[in-house]
Amino acid sequence: TIKTKSKERSQADIYILMEHKSYRDSKVLVQMLMYMALMWQKDVNEKKPLRVILPYVFYHGEEKWTVPHSFVEQFNVEDEIKGFLLDYRYLLFDTWEWDMSDSSNEEIRKNYFLFSALALMKYVQNKDLSGIESLFRYWSETGFIHHPELFMVCLLYISEKKDMEPEELKKLFEKSKIDGGEIMPTLAQRWIDEGKQYGRKEGRQEGERLKKLEIARNM
Repeated sequence: TIKTKSKERSQADIYILMEHKSYRDSKVLVQMLMYMALMWQKDVNEKKPLRVILPYVFYHGEEKWTVPHSFVEQFNVEDEIKGFLLDYRYLLFDTWEWDMSDSSNEEIRKNYFLFSALALMKYVQNKDLSGIESLFRYWSETGFIHHPELFMVCLLYISEKKDMEPEELKKLFEKSKIDGGEIMPTLAQRWIDEGKQYGRKEGRQEGERLKKLEIARNM
């Protein structure tokens, strides 16, 4: 329920329109407007009240998000004319602005996988490993490593996006005091299995990669 203009509370159909971006897209305002227009047209066709749509952009990219938040800001005209133009704003979550160490994250830190996913999408873009090292310490402190399937997803994401060698992952385990004795062989087997599946399609191009994965399994 939401408050209406009469200050009373009533039922309302609220739709959260989420758009994911990994790069700065200057056309996102038009793109989301098209989605909203299609949904409102559906409401009109079905003779229903227009639903409330809240547009939301989730962004994690290599550059800071600089796209205007308001549709009318795209037009380089005087304010008198802007009053006649269509306008709407979108909500934005930008991983560039998100700080995993901020005290406001206390609640979200309890959701290990969500917190880890946000941190990965923020720090995997960086050239240095300081952010990833902080995440490994978080995993060590919270016991996230005892959720093997979720933990493995995070490790696979890091190794793929950062193109990390097994030796580099091993060093991260050592720095964060995580026992990689059981983890590395499992991770390496995942790599090998995926590599073999891919290798059947790509042939000899995967040969060198499989060789590295075999080294990782031996570690």
